[in-house]
Amino acid sequence: MAILLGSIFGNSSSSANVTVSESSNTSSVGDLGYGSYTSAKPSIAQAYPSNKSPLSTIKDDFLMDIGAIPKDASYYSRLAERNEASKNAMNALIATNSNKDHASPASIPREPTAAELEAQRKAAALARRKEEGQTARKEYERKKGTLVLAQRKKYTAMLNV
Repeated sequence: MAILLGSIFGNSSSSANVTVSESSNTSSVGDLGYGSYTSAKPSIAQAYPSNKSPLSTIKDDFLMDIGAIPKDASYYSRLAERNEASKNAMNALIATNSNKDHASPASIPREPTAAELEAQRKAAALARRKEEGQTARKEYERKKGTLVLAQRKKYTAMLNV
């Protein structure tokens, strides 16, 4: 069995060396029990040798991430390390952003520009004209309504003679 695993993992010797995470001892895969084997973490180079260039590996990992190509064993062997590197990068980014003593440029109040002041002035004038126009329209409709009622009364009285 050790020869079969050695040939799968790319080791030509009769036993494949696997580093156990609890201790620094190395042992043969055939000697490990099920519990010890599940906690063993073979190095990536031993577990899945690849003749791909680093750029090709990155490209393939991205394509597997988005589902463009099917995932293979080497993708899963690198997944834990990629997740750990991503977490470390995010923690470093958060640490650098939280240690800043100065405020961000978006939080510093600034004076409005001349164009912004002009736009505000135009908007206020338009709102004022709109309100005046609505008031004038309501007054016109009120007067027109009373005129129409007066004319209706006049013609109704003439027709009912």
